[in-house]
Formats: sequence, structure tokens, C-alpha cells
Amino acid sequence: MNHPQQPATPPPYRPSAFDPDATEVLSPGAWQQYGHVPPEDPAGATKPLPRIAPEPAQPRASGRPARRPRRVWIPVAAIAACAAAGLAVGALVLGGDEQGAAPAARSPEPATPATPGSAEPSPSNAPSAAPSPPAAVLLGGPYMLISDTGKAADVTAASRDNGAVVIAYQPTGNPNQRWTLTDAGGGYVRITAVHSAKCLQADATSPAGGITQQPCAGTDTQQWRVAADGSTYTLTLKASGQTLDIGPGDILRLQQPGAGPARKWSVRNP
Repeated sequence: MNHPQQPATPPPYRPSAFDPDATEVLSPGAWQQYGHVPPEDPAGATKPLPRIAPEPAQPRASGRPARRPRRVWIPVAAIAACAAAGLAVGALVLGGDEQGAAPAARSPEPATPATPGSAEPSPSNAPSAAPSPPAAVLLGGPYMLISDTGKAADVTAASRDNGAVVIAYQPTGNPNQRWTLTDAGGGYVRITAVHSAKCLQADATSPAGGITQQPCAGTDTQQWRVAADGSTYTLTLKASGQTLDIGPGDILRLQQPGAGPARKWSVRNP
């Protein structure tokens, strides 16, 4: 005899145990099995599951307290330092590459033919030559003044009188042939006889004025420019621009500029 088959009893509702916030989608038949009317809105077909309370931790059998998990401390300062060092090294490498990189060679531009008459000379950037310093003035002494005739400037008879004539005479080295040169300024000197302490003076009032010794006064007729010309010198009077020369009878006199080659004199120690 066959008994009518009983409807199967739905299993008890058990929510998911692995997610406390999980939801379970129920079909309309499942809603009827659990004695609920399924909602009309499909969005209401989800049913929130109850939150599952976590089970309390069981004490360890040995009675020892549970070991706390080790915390892995990361030294932030060390990481920051390493990062900064890396940035610095990178900057140096990039900087070195930029400095060391040679600029790309530029292709030469085609030359433009010059138009006749259009070229202008470019101004020179070279500095102009500096003016040469003035020649050193011959000073000191005592010296003997020897002319190109081989004779020396000599005060006649070693006189100490004012106006004593100066002549050219054979070199002896005596005091009346010794002269000292003192700076008079402006490149000129005073020529003084050692034996009389009087200055060599010219008479600039005549074209061939005579040469005598006179008390030193600092006038232009007692100032001479001693200009070097190789190993010899020319002696030029400041007052007239005439040079020291030798006239007839070996008497010293002035010579007009341009009248002939200037007399050459050498300076020698007595």
C-alpha cells in the first residue's frame, strides 16, 4: 500500500559562517519554504544575514600567555636617507652626462658670395701699443766727457774763475776734466765741474755761443739733455735746442740743429 509522499522539510536556515556581512539571495520558492511571501521588488530579494559573534579565544594548555606578534619596525629615517642619497647620485650622474655630452656638430652653412665693394674692415680689438717709458737719465759721476775726436771737455788751466772757457783737450783725468750730472727735472741734467763746483753754461744769444763755467743757477742755459745713441750721447741745451760741439781752436761751442751731424760724446770714468 502506497502512502502519500510527504513534502520534504526544508533544512534549517544556516547563514554563511565566513563573512558576517554577507547576504544570501533567496529564490521565490525558498521564501515560501521558510513561510515568507516573496517581495515584489527584485531589489528586495536579498535578505541580510545576522552577524556572527566571534568565538572567544581558548586559553593555552600550557598556561603561558600567548606570545604577542612581533612588530616589524621599519626605520623611516634610514629609508628617507637612502632615498635622498639615491636622488643625489642620480642628479650627479645626470649632471655629469649633461656636462660631458659634446654639442652636436652643426652642418656648415653655404657661403654667400661677397658683393664687390660691400666688405667693410672690422675694427681691430687688439690693444694699442703702450707708449714706451722715457729713457733713463744719466746721473752721477764724476765722469769724463770724451768727444768723438778723442779729446775731453776741460776747463782751461783748471781755472776756478767765473766765465772760464771750456775746451777740448787730451784726456788726463785731472779734476778740471771731471764732471758730475745732477737731475734738473724733465729729463735734463746740470753738468758741474768737480774742481770748481761751477756749472757748464752756454751762451744761447749767438748761433755758435761759447761754453764757460758759471755759478750754478738752474737756468735753461745750464740744463742739458743727455740722449743715448748706442754707446755714445748727444748733449742738447734746453734753452735753444742746440747741441754741444767743438769749434776752431778746440773751443767748445753750440751747433745749430741741422747744420751737420751732431757731435757724439762718450762717458768714461776718470
